[in-house]
Amino acid sequence: MTNCSTVVLLDMSGSMMRYGRFLAAKRVAMAMQALVHSRFPQDSIDFVGFYSGANKIPEAMLPLSMPKPVTIYDYQVRLKVPIDQIERAPQHFTNLHLGLQLARRILRKGEGIEMKLVGRADFDLTSARRECYKNFADARFGKDAMPHERLELVFNSPVSTHLLVFTDAKTGAELGVAVLYIESPQLAFYRFAFYDLNHFNRSLGLFMMTSAVAYFAEKGLAHLYLGTCYSERAIYKTQFSGVEFFNGFRWSEDLAELKFLICRDKESNQHLLQNEEFQKKFYAGDLNNIASASGFRIPLK
Repeated sequence: MTNCSTVVLLDMSGSMMRYGRFLAAKRVAMAMQALVHSRFPQDSIDFVGFYSGANKIPEAMLPLSMPKPVTIYDYQVRLKVPIDQIERAPQHFTNLHLGLQLARRILRKGEGIEMKLVGRADFDLTSARRECYKNFADARFGKDAMPHERLELVFNSPVSTHLLVFTDAKTGAELGVAVLYIESPQLAFYRFAFYDLNHFNRSLGLFMMTSAVAYFAEKGLAHLYLGTCYSERAIYKTQFSGVEFFNGFRWSEDLAELKFLICRDKESNQHLLQNEEFQKKFYAGDLNNIASASGFRIPLK
């Protein structure tokens, strides 16, 4: 559920050969590749090299990639080549436009996916589905962090009322499901998402969540709860307009406050309301401002 799809554009034009530019750029690209695979294994990263044209660079070929050699040294060059014949042109020029076009196509991996809302009573949790969801949970949360018993509880809990089922429009193959609790017209809770790891490169996690947000917004539900945001890896949930988070005493729209809460010392036993930096930064150092902002009241006798 913490998926992000990234495309890195790498300038492979002839001028990148000078002054070690391309070597520096490639080092950054390879560092990002290693970071995503080691720290964020459920995210995807792709690489596009642009020059006179543009091509996707297979990850295994990234260390071997090099700029296109310069073949024309004239001070001024004027060429006109049909875009479908770009390979006939000298390849060492810079065509960022084609690079961005290809990157957009890669990021549209969610195309061709259909979504359907299904009641839990109408959803058959088959053994094949159980195995698929267990494999995903092991990869996402760690081996057996979600045992079979807990997986059963997720689907059979009273707070699992519906599912969004995602299928491939061409083949009809099921790609993934989002487990929901719906209390119309007020609330939907996006509880868990599971998808087939064989379709990892389609960035399904993020696509499923954004599709759910769009669906319930269209249906006019007042609120959609996307779950917790305890770490920087969950900040992607704040991309939606109107997002709020619960800080312990009120629902807040201040994302700077959220980032402060995520980054503060988690080893501290100090209560948030005892944190002077927090009070000064967001509530003018006045506990009365905090009390006024909160909707909770306890009558004193």
